[in-house]
Amino acid sequence: MTQSHRPTPHQQVGASLIELMVGITIGMLVVLAAMSTIVLNRTSSTTIADTSALTSQGNNVLRQMAYFIRHAGTVELTPLDAAAPLSEQRFSLGDPASAAPAIIAGLNGAGVAPDEVTATFLHRGANVTRDCLGNGAALAIGAAIPNRFFLNGGNLNCQGLAGTPAQPVAQNVEDLQVTYLIEAGGGATRQWVTANAVANWNDVVAANICIQIRGDVNYGALSTGNFTNCSNVVTANDGPMRMVLRQTVQLRNRSNNL
Repeated sequence: MTQSHRPTPHQQVGASLIELMVGITIGMLVVLAAMSTIVLNRTSSTTIADTSALTSQGNNVLRQMAYFIRHAGTVELTPLDAAAPLSEQRFSLGDPASAAPAIIAGLNGAGVAPDEVTATFLHRGANVTRDCLGNGAALAIGAAIPNRFFLNGGNLNCQGLAGTPAQPVAQNVEDLQVTYLIEAGGGATRQWVTANAVANWNDVVAANICIQIRGDVNYGALSTGNFTNCSNVVTANDGPMRMVLRQTVQLRNRSNNL
């Protein structure tokens, strides 16, 4: 015969209340650690994505503006001898700045308000030159093509040919500041100035572009530190991520060193 042992009313079975509370506490700590890791990973992922988007957008803005400023003053080369082969041809290079408008011109914003800049070149053909919005295929050869960049409603806008409406080319752009390198006396004198200090736009050989763009994510209390804006003023973060990018662009058709 087998003999079974049954617990008496005074014999303890299972975990005690203290052991149960300790187990629950350890479990809660594990859950909190897991949740903290998830939140941290999500925040890091969001920050990386936001930084990548700002960098990409900022580079695209600078690349587009730099392209038109760099090519300001481009004209069609005119052969001096129509019968001569191209390998022996001599060319004359017109000066679009001798007639309105200037190949580059800018306006200072009031106080620390954003600036604007316009770069102009001459039309060279339907498949060669267009304005910043893709217009200009039907223009006559030699017609002026302006490209005006300015801020409006938090967007960087561009306006091309006269009579065509301006359109945004980038969003969340908070500031645009442009300074100009003027060269006089055959390069003997060089100075960086703002637009309102340029006496003769034909003396401008380079431009420095600074843009400030804002991210879409508001980090709230997680936002810390400061950033230096385009006016070189240290500014406290207020939630969204900011990025300030600068680029110096040489006007290929104006510098005496070319």
